[in-house]
Amino acid sequence: GLPVFARINAGNDLEAIIDDHEIGICCVRDEAAEIDAAFLAAIGISRYSEASDRCRALAAAMFSAESAAAQIMASLGLAPVDGGPTESE
Repeated sequence: GLPVFARINAGNDLEAIIDDHEIGICCVRDEAAEIDAAFLAAIGISRYSEASDRCRALAAAMFSAESAAAQIMASLGLAPVDGGPTESE
């Protein structure tokens, strides 16, 4: 549930995920001043419980056992079991 502070390469798809879900800060360049500013911004984000809630929700949606099972079933062309996750969830 902690906000993300990521130093990534330009064009990395994690930047869109982090920004779209508002779960932290990405730093693309190597300049120390930019990294310091991004880190200070990330500390500010960590004080808001909403960011923590968004982090947990994203982790559950992308990395839970249920999510993994749904992805495997979808890749095999199988329908979800009754009561199981669907693509719209």
